[in-house]
Amino acid sequence: MREDDYSFFEEDQFKETLAAYENMVNSGTPTYMGPDELTDIAEYYVVNNRREEAMKCIDYALSLHPDAVDPMVFLARQHMFEGNTQKARTICESINDQSDREVIFLKAEILIREGQADKAFDLLFRTYEQLQEEQDVFLNDCIDICYDYYYNEKGLEWARLLYQEFPDYEDRTMVLADMLVLNGKNDEALTLLDKELDESPYNMKAWLLLTDALCGKGNYNHALDAADFALAINPTEEHAMLVKANCYFHLNKMEEAHRQYVEYQKLYPADDNGLYLDGLCLINMERFPEAVSQLEKALEMDHTRSGLGLQICSQLAYALSKLGKASQALDVLERGDEFTTPDDRFEKELMRGHIFLENGMEREAYREFQIAVEKSSDPNITWLTIAISMCECQLYDESAGIMENLESTLSDEQLVLALPYMAYSYYYLQRWPDFLRCLPLAVEKNRETTEYLFSPIYPGKKPEEYIETAMLHIREQEGQ
Repeated sequence: MREDDYSFFEEDQFKETLAAYENMVNSGTPTYMGPDELTDIAEYYVVNNRREEAMKCIDYALSLHPDAVDPMVFLARQHMFEGNTQKARTICESINDQSDREVIFLKAEILIREGQADKAFDLLFRTYEQLQEEQDVFLNDCIDICYDYYYNEKGLEWARLLYQEFPDYEDRTMVLADMLVLNGKNDEALTLLDKELDESPYNMKAWLLLTDALCGKGNYNHALDAADFALAINPTEEHAMLVKANCYFHLNKMEEAHRQYVEYQKLYPADDNGLYLDGLCLINMERFPEAVSQLEKALEMDHTRSGLGLQICSQLAYALSKLGKASQALDVLERGDEFTTPDDRFEKELMRGHIFLENGMEREAYREFQIAVEKSSDPNITWLTIAISMCECQLYDESAGIMENLESTLSDEQLVLALPYMAYSYYYLQRWPDFLRCLPLAVEKNRETTEYLFSPIYPGKKPEEYIETAMLHIREQEGQ
């Protein structure tokens, strides 16, 4: 279910239905309710991490409506989410109306979860072609399936089809723009969105997608303007508030970002995302006690919707380490295991290594780094992460040595990550020819990280001015 689908639960009609059901449960007096109403209530409970109540609700629905499609599909999906696709398939096949669209989508999801996405997409497209009516609605739901399971290329293919074949479908522009942004085709999305906003200047969805497309291009100043337009329409719009804060963050305007995150938290206190991002902001400002406070609050929240548990633990451990609280930092990392998969856990060794290194325990650090390298599926990025950790711990010679060994084998994307730290290490090693080789590339290819690292060295200067300032500084040093 997409984030914007949750708005259904805020509607008065649903709230009245939910209240009627809960009054029935509390009073113990059975009341007739439709299968779709009871399934909506069960969905609400699941979204709010109240699974036991959801299953009781769906059991009641099936006791009243044993052959109803919606409760059966809901039950099958719960087994599917728990990894029991065979049980889900058995329930699915027991549904009387196998041609029901919800049953078709259930079959497709089971296939995707079994690693048979091609069969799932074939099933959906065959069904689409056979429909006599509401093909556009069905195709839009197919795109949602692609969104839910990160098949963005297929989603874009179908979004283009929706746009071309159904000119009267009201949301076709927004659906296509959304999928274009997800696929990184931001210029094409911007062309669509500019046209849409010329015709419908108060289209909130278009403004929000415009901010995402501009951020995707790294154009944070214009994204900030777009977020302000969205907030002029609705001053409490959740996504626009976060985008505005994030733009300030990426523009290295940390005070403004922090203030915006605080405003967001006031309006959306149940969202761990705001606290987490503010914690990152405070880390960047080196206000580590405040960062710890925000991240500790975020860690105690429910991460079901955001999936941020692991990142919160990692950043909290990082902030605690900066305060010299290595033992507490390591304890927080252990807690992060509950949010990881086996494939993620080598990252824990990297952070453990950083904590040990930062707190003067080099032998322990190198042991953890070696374990991380052995577990990693991409040794290049793992060694690069180790080099960055060494740079942050002021081991500039070791950091530069690792990155020099890696440089010829790094991908373009990995080199973009490395360049600012290479320049930073060379600066402190006073290896001026290497520094002057890397700094212009760092400014060009990774302006944001370069500005973060070098703004304390060159206060008040724009990244484009770093080169000239650096050369003047070097000449002064050589002339002494």
